[in-house]
Amino acid sequence: MGDRILYTTFLAHLVDDGCEVVMAPLIPLMAREFSFSNVQIGILGGILIIALGLFQSLLGYVSDYLKKKKNMVVFGFLLISLSFYLISLANSFSHILIFTFFAGVGLSFYHPVGVSVITTHFKIGRGKAIGIHGVGGAVGLLIFPAYSGFLAKLYGWRFVLKVTPIICILVALLYYLSVKDISFKKSKNKLSLIFSGTVILVMIVLGTTSMCNRGFTTFFPVHLDRLGYDPNFYGSLLSVFLGVGIFGQYIGGVLSDKISYRKIVSSSLALTALFLVPLLRTENAYLIYFFGALTGLFMSIVWPAIFAYIAEVTPEDMHSRGLGIFFSVAAMMGGSSSILVGYTAKIFTLEHALLILPITALIGAVLMLGVRR
Repeated sequence: MGDRILYTTFLAHLVDDGCEVVMAPLIPLMAREFSFSNVQIGILGGILIIALGLFQSLLGYVSDYLKKKKNMVVFGFLLISLSFYLISLANSFSHILIFTFFAGVGLSFYHPVGVSVITTHFKIGRGKAIGIHGVGGAVGLLIFPAYSGFLAKLYGWRFVLKVTPIICILVALLYYLSVKDISFKKSKNKLSLIFSGTVILVMIVLGTTSMCNRGFTTFFPVHLDRLGYDPNFYGSLLSVFLGVGIFGQYIGGVLSDKISYRKIVSSSLALTALFLVPLLRTENAYLIYFFGALTGLFMSIVWPAIFAYIAEVTPEDMHSRGLGIFFSVAAMMGGSSSILVGYTAKIFTLEHALLILPITALIGAVLMLGVRR
């Protein structure tokens, strides 16, 4: 039973995280077709993540209350499918924006609900299980940008958003057939338990990581497009940047069972900032891949370490709520990053605006030093 749940959630996480970034290689093509400004690109890149953030804490609470985690995950995948298909029919910025928002709502289901399936089923070796589950998400982040960029180059961005819903529906069916809900005794703990000063600081650190990640995946492809690179290149670059999380997520998960979260997260964010600066400055294709891989590796180590921390400080029957609040804060901060970069690029240049990202990662590294075990 445990292996089947781990394999199924691995695949579901793969597709869910893949769907979060499937539009990243498509946005430069949409921008070119509809003549979007940097501000519109930032809003479009941010709205998906903001919608994702707005609903995660609510859905985490509903999940713990109804104890119908399986059905909620399935519904989320179906909403993603419908939203992507409707985006593929778009003929204006407002049309794309509205259904991108609904895609974000659909994406808000999996993490607070699906990750809690892992944290509650695996009490022994929880960090390792979270790390393996995280590898699934990293595989999705590896595959989907390259798949999206490749198909977009051959058939156009609309085709990608008509094919992806089929994948989502198949995974939803498998999840429904394979995963069973479990029940726990209701504790008397209140939500205020997870609002200590230390926990809030960790939420902010996770938010800075998300800001760095989301700002990069929205605008670095646009930067590369303007340098003359094609969708194949920036799709494959995003696959490298996000896909090295296959190793980083596992490393972070295993280390979180042995080393303090503070050391893992702070050092990883500092190294993220260190390698992100030359990545943003170089125009050499080989160096872009090299620094992209190193930046993505150290950024990905952060996530499982923080998830393990959340599981440690929240009771079992509050995991979905705890994760939902963390994911909401991270997503709202991450979504704001794209908008911030877009507006800064309007005032200065996109190249200058992108320097906000390593500064954000460095701020997260410093803040994490103040977190107690």
